[in-house]
Amino acid sequence: MRGDADGKWHPSTPAWDGLLGNAVVTRDQEASTDMILVSGGELQQPIEITDPDLLSNLNPWTGSFVDWEQPAQMGHCSWEYDVQYFKRGIEHPSPYDRGDLRMIYGVRYCMGDDQKPGYVQLAGPTERFGPENVRTVWDGTQAGKWHLSTLAWKAFVERAVASQRRAAR
Repeated sequence: MRGDADGKWHPSTPAWDGLLGNAVVTRDQEASTDMILVSGGELQQPIEITDPDLLSNLNPWTGSFVDWEQPAQMGHCSWEYDVQYFKRGIEHPSPYDRGDLRMIYGVRYCMGDDQKPGYVQLAGPTERFGPENVRTVWDGTQAGKWHLSTLAWKAFVERAVASQRRAAR
């Protein structure tokens, strides 16, 4: 059909470069967060995270939250938390939005017992947060699976719970 051109690389047009470049920038912008909301488990009230350093550190794709190098697995755990990621300026509303902050994706964290870090699940398309994850970050290879979390994340949640308990006294 393409003769000698079949299977060979050719330069793209500026219009094609612009189209793909804009798509990548939009996706990257939507995936960065302005706020993280952690709720459930032993927390007396949800905690809102807006500090840029913490937002970066608690990013499930690049931070110290999920150990993606380990195969998907699930073991015994205790308290379960919802972790929702929000962004301003996104057009797609969700039932979880908070004012001008739109929820872009959510995960579940199940705290590990004893010295175990626990597990994180990126929801599948039919689970809670699934429709939001499908639009922004859903990946058929990870959706619906539980992955080993990290001790850094567990320590963060334990500090937040302890801080709320101290404040309640």
